[in-house]
Amino acid sequence: MKDHHPKTLLTQAVHQAVDRYFSKVDDYELADLHGLVTGEVEKILLCYIWEYTKGNKSRMSRILGLSRVTLTRKLEKIEDFLSDQYKN
Repeated sequence: MKDHHPKTLLTQAVHQAVDRYFSKVDDYELADLHGLVTGEVEKILLCYIWEYTKGNKSRMSRILGLSRVTLTRKLEKIEDFLSDQYKN
């Protein structure tokens, strides 16, 4: 029987994504993989939470466990990506 706990599902999804990534870059020299992965995951997570909360920063900071100041800084870093994702 498979475990459908959210953390387990997320762990499985991350494993699959990393496996797919490595299957496509095995001939390339990798550098700053930690920064690349955490940056991409954070960007997508912030976009999902932005949409989920309709941009309510107080609610976003509570859900993410970040201060509003930290959240605002992170959102500023992905401002272009965020606006591309949610153009009207």
